[in-house]
Amino acid sequence: TKGSQIPFCFQRMIVDIRDIREGQRNITIQGQVLDDPVQRDIETVRGPATVTNFRIDDGTGEARVSLWREHAEEAMDLTAGAEIRLEYVNVREPFDGLIQVSSGSFTKIHVLKE
Repeated sequence: TKGSQIPFCFQRMIVDIRDIREGQRNITIQGQVLDDPVQRDIETVRGPATVTNFRIDDGTGEARVSLWREHAEEAMDLTAGAEIRLEYVNVREPFDGLIQVSSGSFTKIHVLKE
């Protein structure tokens, strides 16, 4: 029956990387990690922070991923070739020709295949 279905607003729709646009918030993407994550410490306007970067490809396009703070630590367990889903990420302006997605407070990293 219709009442037993999960409300549409609670479903996490996976967005194709080719369709993501700067300014989108809290989207979900899924794909293959293209390179081993690289972590670095940087100074931000909010003070020192740790960020981990890697590229992801879902077959429709490629994006640069920046995961911050506690998500940066979690991402260091990823390796090139892993299949992952990133929930609640935000889309930033392109960098080096690639659209960027960045973690937020509610970001979740799911490893689908190592």
